Amino acid sequence: MSNISGTAGNDSLSGSSSDDVISGGAGNDTLLGGNGDDLLLGEAGNDRLVGGANADTLTGGSGADLFVLERQRSYPYNNDLVTDFTQGEDKVDVSGLGITSFDTLMILAKAQQANDGSQVTVISTNYYNYANSMQITVNRTQLTAADFVFATTQTAQSIAGTTGDDDLFGGFGNDTLTGGDNNDRLFGDAGNDRLVGGANADTLYGGAGNDVFVLERQTGYPYNYDTVADFTQGQDKIDVSGLGINSFTTLALLASSQQGTDGTLTTLISTNYSNYGNTLSVGINLSLLTAADFIFATSQASQTITGTSGMDDLFGGTGNDTLTGGGGNDRLFGDAGNDRLVGGANADTLYGGAGNDVFVLERQSDYPYNYDTVADFTQGQDKIDVSGLGIVSLDTLMLISSSGQAADGTQNTTISTNYSGYANSLLVGVNRNLLIATDFIFSGNSTAQSLTGTSNNDDLFGGLAADTLMGGTGDDRLFGDAGNDRLVGGMDDDTLYGGAGNDVFVLEKATSYWNDDVVADFTQGQDKIDLSSLGIRSFASLLELTTQQSGNSTGALITTRNEGRDSTMLLSGVNKGLLTAADFIFSTESNPLTLTGSSSEDDLFGGAGNDTLSGANGNDRLFGDAGDDRLAGGAGNDTLYGGDGTDSAVFSGARAGYQITTNNGVLTVTDTSRTDGTDVLYGVERLIFSDQTVTVDVPVLPTLSITGTSVREGHAGTKVLSFTVSLSDVSSQTTSFNFATQGLTATTGVDFQAVSGTYSIAAGSRSTVVNVLVNGDITVEGNETLTGIISQPSGATLATSAATGTILNDDFQSAFSADAYRALNPDLFYAFGNDDTALLRHYVNNGRGEGRATSGFDAEAYAAQNPDLFNAFGLDKVALTNHYLYAGKAEGRLAEGFDALAYAAQNPDLYAAFGTNHAALVNHYIYAGKAEGRVTGGFDAEAYAALNPDLFNAFGLNTEALISHYINYGRGEGRSAIGFDAETYAALNPDLFNIFGLNHAALINHYIYAGKAEGRAAYQLPTPALAMIGMAEDAASISYDLAA
Repeated sequence: MSNISGTAGNDSLSGSSSDDVISGGAGNDTLLGGNGDDLLLGEAGNDRLVGGANADTLTGGSGADLFVLERQRSYPYNNDLVTDFTQGEDKVDVSGLGITSFDTLMILAKAQQANDGSQVTVISTNYYNYANSMQITVNRTQLTAADFVFATTQTAQSIAGTTGDDDLFGGFGNDTLTGGDNNDRLFGDAGNDRLVGGANADTLYGGAGNDVFVLERQTGYPYNYDTVADFTQGQDKIDVSGLGINSFTTLALLASSQQGTDGTLTTLISTNYSNYGNTLSVGINLSLLTAADFIFATSQASQTITGTSGMDDLFGGTGNDTLTGGGGNDRLFGDAGNDRLVGGANADTLYGGAGNDVFVLERQSDYPYNYDTVADFTQGQDKIDVSGLGIVSLDTLMLISSSGQAADGTQNTTISTNYSGYANSLLVGVNRNLLIATDFIFSGNSTAQSLTGTSNNDDLFGGLAADTLMGGTGDDRLFGDAGNDRLVGGMDDDTLYGGAGNDVFVLEKATSYWNDDVVADFTQGQDKIDLSSLGIRSFASLLELTTQQSGNSTGALITTRNEGRDSTMLLSGVNKGLLTAADFIFSTESNPLTLTGSSSEDDLFGGAGNDTLSGANGNDRLFGDAGDDRLAGGAGNDTLYGGDGTDSAVFSGARAGYQITTNNGVLTVTDTSRTDGTDVLYGVERLIFSDQTVTVDVPVLPTLSITGTSVREGHAGTKVLSFTVSLSDVSSQTTSFNFATQGLTATTGVDFQAVSGTYSIAAGSRSTVVNVLVNGDITVEGNETLTGIISQPSGATLATSAATGTILNDDFQSAFSADAYRALNPDLFYAFGNDDTALLRHYVNNGRGEGRATSGFDAEAYAAQNPDLFNAFGLDKVALTNHYLYAGKAEGRLAEGFDALAYAAQNPDLYAAFGTNHAALVNHYIYAGKAEGRVTGGFDAEAYAALNPDLFNAFGLNTEALISHYINYGRGEGRSAIGFDAETYAALNPDLFNIFGLNHAALINHYIYAGKAEGRAAYQLPTPALAMIGMAEDAASISYDLAA
């Protein structure tokens, strides 16, 4: 330790690198401690004490002393202690740090209790990770600006921090402070300053003036969390332009509220880039922020921006931008302009922003699950691009989409596809039922393709031409779409969708895996199943391989075996009994074949020649088909089908070792001493043993067929629908068979009662009848059909295995229409013309009792269904009615089946285009909608109001409002939109007609508040009209509910 003493004059004394005691003596001295823990004694005079590095003790002594807090970088902690600070006399000099104000100083000053219990103040600051502090013996609350010496810098400065923790101080100018790395504190102080925190967690104090706080993209530290400590609205701004953010709308998507322990709300603005998080905390309620609080990017040019392999937020500008996320869970913000957003790998969120944006669902194969969400899809404006997947139609698109419900109860749609085992999906916040073709960009590929899948799960999409799709291994989905396509599932469990065109579905031999394929849309008379590679030559052989499946997987199931492995194909929804040879492509092999099975179960198929089939081990099935075939089942229990020609079954042992039995024409040969097992033989004429050949008389069995009938369903109880099962010839023995019903357009358990079981035709009889009970109802619907299926006959073979039964509808759409009453009763047309009130009065007083027709004509529908009349008369109701009376009725012209408002409500794109312009809607239907198969009914604005009182209270009879609600909400909510008609309500309730006339609003109001509860008819045929069609006995009990 060194002792350094001054003189009675003004001395300048410097310490050593060790611990020193420096005494100034009398005079105005300057003491510099240097390194080490020094003791500086100013003694008498106005002294300047600078502690230097390490922990120093400063005692000014008498006089007006100056204690200097400086920036030290030679020791991590530089903590000085001032022992005798005297307010009003002594000062602390912070000018060397660049501090210009008392406000900034107080942020650095902390109150602390000394060992003796007194209150002291510690002023602390950092630079380059070096801490510098000074403790003075004054209570913090008693300090004033007069206790300090501040910097007086007036010029604008640009100050950058180091890689450590820094405190940076601006002056009176317009300064730029950049923190650099680590946890910095930036103090702008006076002037219009710009503060950039840099990496890590920084705290920004703008101070006086109009300051700008910059949120920038940092990639040097995983989490960069800056806090703006003194944001003043209307004065300060947050600069997000460097991120590329163009709008407050996008900014708000990055912002969230956070409540502090004191209950105050702050706003967090968070963004990511390359897995680095960048957040700015602003001490203001999020709901109070406005666009004026920010500086946004102003890029007008179109940009192409690609993310990194990490998590990114990418921001488009006001141009037509292309944003591609890359790897990581990204957020893409298109903002203004017509943007294209491609999420890339992982789970991304896509915000299109303003403009007509395109969201791309693409094939990703670098991450197992790629789940993107479109946050702001707008129908009629935005589109989803699936062209890169090869999808060419909405029909195919809907097959890979599913409905879901968001947390807020709204409906959404997920579009999902796979390739090489990688799942790719896109979630869109639109009800699946409302999506239309114009919401998508499809591939326009019209060139024939040959597509092959990978060794994992794939979705393959054909185009508009004749494509060949081969799934490979994995559970694949093949979509042929338009064109005459060929679909080969390959190994594992595949689902095949042929789409439009005449498609071929190939059933292959299972070579290394079990193959369970499903043909989802087989269309008889159009598509075919190709069995040629299996060697199957005949429809008779095919039927032996086919069973009828029920339950969750209804359809005809074809099963073949190879080396113990099954290869199956389910023709979903297809009735085995309705299949014909024309539905298949068979082998045309005509050369003699020699085939040998494996040690497991096999199916072997002969051709047109004289074939030799050997099953070897396992329970095999051998099909000789045409020609004189030689069938050797081998070990195991085998089934041998001889087919046409004179066929032989070969056994390895002598005749004496086998038992031969015959039952209903079925021959069974059982090996009682060897390994041949028990074989079942069909159509085999000779049995060849090792010692002899036995000739078998193959009985000719009668054939079994089925026919169906029709029956009116009735309105209550049940009616009987009969199926007749007949033999081609009388049999001397009982013939048995299984029977089961299957719904086609009719629904099991609703329209009819299911029947299944084993039935028989007695010996000597030719037929039997199976009855099915049909449930009566009063629902207006078309004729419905079901199928009766016979299978597994004993004592006969199948000629026809299925027949259709028809349930005839005897319910009619109920309504009173003034238009129809006028058109269908010419005398009334001449008497009353277009006076609807007079027409209804006539019906109440006379027409009802006379049984006059009340429905069956609509002028608007008459125009829509007859384009020549629309071109001639437009929507002139008088002219159209007149034409119907004088010509159309006799010509048998269609006069119902179109309603313009229903056409708009059921087709949102048309409502968006034409609103409620009746003429425009009729014109569209004639030239496009009818060919497109668009829905033209199922909505009535008055019924929608009457059956939904909350809507009537909200909208009255505002047609546009009611249609808009139905499109946007009601349809998805399943609200009733038909089942009330104001004219009918008046016609069937004369007391109401006398009170309200044809005031539709008044009639609806009465129905809502009284009529419905009273059970008044509001959509019902009157008794005389029912009597006209032979239904008067049921009239009192009929109550139509078309909303069901």
